[in-house]
Amino acid sequence: RINSSSLYFMNYAFSDNPAVFFPGNGLGLHTTWDFSKRWSASFGIQNANGVKTEFDPTTLSQGEFWFAGQVNLRTRIRGLGEGTYRLGTWWVMARKEADARPGVGTVLSIDQELGKKVIGFLRYEFQGEDLLTPEVEFEALTATRSSLRLGVGITGFFRRLPDDYMGVALAWGDPADSLAKDTAVGEVFYRLQIGSASHLSASLQVIRSSTVYDTVYVLGLRYRIEF
Repeated sequence: RINSSSLYFMNYAFSDNPAVFFPGNGLGLHTTWDFSKRWSASFGIQNANGVKTEFDPTTLSQGEFWFAGQVNLRTRIRGLGEGTYRLGTWWVMARKEADARPGVGTVLSIDQELGKKVIGFLRYEFQGEDLLTPEVEFEALTATRSSLRLGVGITGFFRRLPDDYMGVALAWGDPADSLAKDTAVGEVFYRLQIGSASHLSASLQVIRSSTVYDTVYVLGLRYRIEF
């Protein structure tokens, strides 16, 4: 939860997975098993040579795939509320035409209610260094080896505005390039509900990237209408 850039935080550090390699759009398969009300597991396989801007099933003949698996635990802690705990891993085969080495990574994601109005989240990802595509210098320079994000979301921060939403979060990233410095992002946003079909959000972001040595402050404004 709290990972939609159109509803919650505006910075993609909180809605994306910067240390997870995803292939472009392509043929794949995903399945989920619900073992009980609390435990489930999912598995996926996809063509590792998919391209977002085109559909080319012939690349399947190269036999290079991306695999992912995840175990999920849904629980309720007395005095806090419901929570979802996820632990996953992914692996991609070497891609000959892209001259890319194989890679592997781990993902941990936690969403836990902290009472009736507050939900906290923590997300951590780590990838092996051999996953980076050495033939693209810019991507190798800014690729993230590991990432940690944590924050809280609050419903009805002001008593008279029970449908409004507020969030505060911090993100840290370890770039793959040893010469680049760590990235850091902080964001606070407030979403004002306007009627039943629209809302207005304001955001303040503080960003220190791996390639820009000055701290950047960003003010954001978003208006959304649902049809």
